Amino acid sequence: MISNPNETPLPNNLSCRGFTLIEIIVVVAIIAVFLVMAFHAFSQSKKTQSISEKLTLQIDAIRASDKLIDHIREGIEVVRPIIPETSPFLVLKDIINQTNVLYLESDEQSSKLSKMQLFKVVSYTTAYGPYDKRNEKVLFGSIKRLTFTCISPNRVQIDLTLSNAQGEFRSITQVGLLNFGGLE
Repeated sequence: MISNPNETPLPNNLSCRGFTLIEIIVVVAIIAVFLVMAFHAFSQSKKTQSISEKLTLQIDAIRASDKLIDHIREGIEVVRPIIPETSPFLVLKDIINQTNVLYLESDEQSSKLSKMQLFKVVSYTTAYGPYDKRNEKVLFGSIKRLTFTCISPNRVQIDLTLSNAQGEFRSITQVGLLNFGGLE
């Protein structure tokens, strides 16, 4: 066979024409390893964020519970609820015979953010006068549920559920009122 001198001969080496199957498999494997590493890093950051949000909610619930406990300990007598009644409000008398009422009021701002009905805890203190808005004090908000159970004349059980868009945290605590005995 006579070859034409103007024709370019086909190379005998096939690697010059493109990628081999082995090269493609190696590239796909490297990309897969990088994707797995990226997915793992993303899922770990998501898990860390979730744990952080739960811890923040738990810290807020503990702060709210501590604030409520400190407020209740200022009282010397539970007026309502009576033993063994449970109610969403608490009526106390303090050392100077003022009445203090702890109750729930709708928390519109937190309810809109979390898209569920939430409340705020309000303290109202009076010395048997007419209602005065200035005597109201909001202790904290984002409450899903709060109940008080009188378990003895000077002990109250608090069942508090704090909630937000990330979740909820429930706390059950018993509080003893301060006993001033001879000071009355």
